[in-house]
Amino acid sequence: MGRYRNHQRPGMLFHVTQRGNNRNAIYQTDAEKTLLTQILGKYARKHDVRILYYTILNNHYHVLIEAGNQPISQFFMAVNVKFSRYYNRKYERTGTIYEGPYKRFKVCDNQYLMNIIGYIAWNPVKAGLCIRPHEYKWSSHHEFLTRDAHGITDFDALFDLIGSDRNTALANYAFKLQEKTSRFDWMGNLEKDEHLRTPSQILHEEFQRYCDDRRLSGAKQDYIRSGNCPPELK
Repeated sequence: MGRYRNHQRPGMLFHVTQRGNNRNAIYQTDAEKTLLTQILGKYARKHDVRILYYTILNNHYHVLIEAGNQPISQFFMAVNVKFSRYYNRKYERTGTIYEGPYKRFKVCDNQYLMNIIGYIAWNPVKAGLCIRPHEYKWSSHHEFLTRDAHGITDFDALFDLIGSDRNTALANYAFKLQEKTSRFDWMGNLEKDEHLRTPSQILHEEFQRYCDDRRLSGAKQDYIRSGNCPPELK
């Protein structure tokens, strides 16, 4: 894991995944997923790491982190060693439970960041553990919707990265998740208002506001909508 140290600077974002050996289910119970969540939160504080997004599945986890002044290898080594000791003791076994070193991917731009958020949120659905992301408990999305006071996700840091202001960030987040937003307001509360805006409505309203601010003609608006306009205009 030390091979990564010279390629890290404070503030850099990484998508990290760690899989169980032979794809074994090493987070077999709700209690084990909860324990790993607690371990991630504890060592993130200790090793100067911000957890921006995560999900824990049965045989692997995904974490989006912002690096601090310490090598992130120290963080993941501490997390994996702590959980491995618990697991081996509980199941009376020895040896590694993980399939080699963790895999990490540098997040270089905002589009990639948004794609990673969507990928992590929808991973439990892909794995057949739920129908929609909001149904899965061991994830940042669930923390967001329930306003979990003991959550480990730094949503302030995340939303600062995905929007110029909080409303824009929340709209970007909802649009990427493509959740059943008619059930929730932007702060995650169950919403009874039938007129709550959907992501497509938000996109339409933001586009119209953009056109109005720049006094674009109807013809130019249609030109932009067609997708045939120059990239800088789109």
